Formats: sequence, structure tokens, C-alpha cells
Amino acid sequence: MIYKLYWNNICLISNLEEKYLKKLCQQKSLPLEIEYYGLGRECSLFSKIKEDLAGGEIKADIIVSTDLDIFQDTSMVKSQLDSFNNIVDFPKLNNLLSTSNIIDETGYFNPFITIPLVLVYNKELLPADKVPASFKDLLKPYYKNKVAFGGAHNSAGRSLFKSLFYLYGEAATKNFVAGCYKGSMPAAAYQMVASGQIAIAIVPTIFALRRGLKNIEYVWPSEGAIAIPSYVAFKNTVLKQDLDLIINTILSSEFQDLLNKSADIIPSYKEAPMSALINSSDQQLLYPSWEFTDNLNHQEFYQWCTSL
Repeated sequence: MIYKLYWNNICLISNLEEKYLKKLCQQKSLPLEIEYYGLGRECSLFSKIKEDLAGGEIKADIIVSTDLDIFQDTSMVKSQLDSFNNIVDFPKLNNLLSTSNIIDETGYFNPFITIPLVLVYNKELLPADKVPASFKDLLKPYYKNKVAFGGAHNSAGRSLFKSLFYLYGEAATKNFVAGCYKGSMPAAAYQMVASGQIAIAIVPTIFALRRGLKNIEYVWPSEGAIAIPSYVAFKNTVLKQDLDLIINTILSSEFQDLLNKSADIIPSYKEAPMSALINSSDQQLLYPSWEFTDNLNHQEFYQWCTSL
């Protein structure tokens, strides 16, 4: 049996991912037909899932994606949860993930890797006593027009919005966003800080690795770095022996290690080497609770994002 896999993971290294997966499928004779979605592809996975649902069912047997709306919006994948498998014996996760809200206790959505969003700042534009220690600090009037992020229509921006909604409410979040520069992508926000156009950017940790260059430093916020997990979901159509094969190949700790070295993501499995930026037991990940996202009015949320 050949299984259809929808793949939408790390846009910055999507070509590397595709090359690795093609080679692995050939070497291991994996029973997979992989379709790629996201930035630079024919369409987003969100659009593809909506199209599938309009036709009656999600056509993929396996989904791997950082597009969190498809997992958090109850009208998307959750609307067909009966056709998915709750994996109770998924590999053990590291402590950083297992102590966070990322964990889906039902077992339907399991994290493959996680992309953290942190703060980077330009030391020439920000006095030492004004370096923010938290996302809460950024809500203060002082930081108006001093912060950039990217973008309102992808997982980076939407994860930022939902996390701040969760902790500080919609009013405070929308007021903060109104005073930010909104780039199309996190790379654009980083470049604004690196070029001295703006003081602070909220970006994935791959950009924090450039600390020390062009007066750039980074902050791991006290509430935790905003987490963008890449969840994997398996339909009931996937046989147990094939499920185990896929977990041990395309979701392996070896692949997680490659992605960590290439994009400084956080691997999920206990045995996978941890990101170089994880150097303290006090570091946390910020992710809204499943109860919160279940009750969020996603249609109103999408309309607001579109208006930005």
C-alpha cells in the first residue's frame, strides 16, 4: 500500500528537506507519495486541507506540518479526528517539550520538531537598560515602532498572535501589533534589525545564531520562546508496521539532528542532540493551551490577520 504524505515543514530549508526525503524513500523503499506545500510551493497546506474537506475528506494518510491552524482550528483536521490514529507509543520526548502545552494528551498530534521564536536586537539602537526580558516588556509604550516580525499570514506571525492572546488578551496584543513593523517573512524582520532600521525583531532561532554579527544579540524571553511545532498526524489507514517504519525513518532522530544543524530547531526525541541555544534548565517554550485554541474564534482571527 502506498500512503499519501502532506509535507509542510521549515520554509528556509525546504529544498534540503525534499532532497533528504527523496533519497531516504529510495534507499529504504518507503511506501510514500509525498506532496509538498507551503511558501514557494503551489499552495499552502491550509488551502489544500480546506479543498479536501470541501470534497468530503482529507486525502492524505499522513500529515507533517508547521501550519498550526490546520491542527488548532476545530473545523480543519479535528473535524475528521475519527479517521486519525492516536499514537500512544510515540517515541519519548525531551523534557523541554514534555513540560509544555505542545503535548496533545489525546495522542493524535505528536511533535516531530519545534521552531522557537526569540528576540534579536541591535545593540546600537537599544540602551542596555532597555533590552526587553520578555514579551510582556514589548507591550509597554516605549517599544512602539521599535519591533518587527514577519508575517501575519504564516505560522511565525500567527503563533506570535495566539501566544500573546493566550497570555495577555486580545486587546493588549492588537495594540502591540498595531505599533509593529509587519514584514512578509521573519527574514525581512531580521534584516531590518541587522541594517539598523529597527531595534528588535521576533524571529526563529536560526537568526539568533548570528548573534555577535552587526551588533546583534538575542534574548530567550522569560515566558518562553514561542513554539512552532511541526506536528505529525497518522490516519487509521496506516498499518502498524508501516507506521513504525515511517517513525523510524522520515521522523527519526537522525533527521531531527540534521534539521537542528541546518536550522537550529528543537528536536523532539530524548536521544536527539539539543539545540546549541538551549543551555539552561530555566528556558521554557510558550504555546497556548489546547483548550484555548479549541475555543478561539478562528474565523474572526483569520479576518483580523487578513486586515493587517
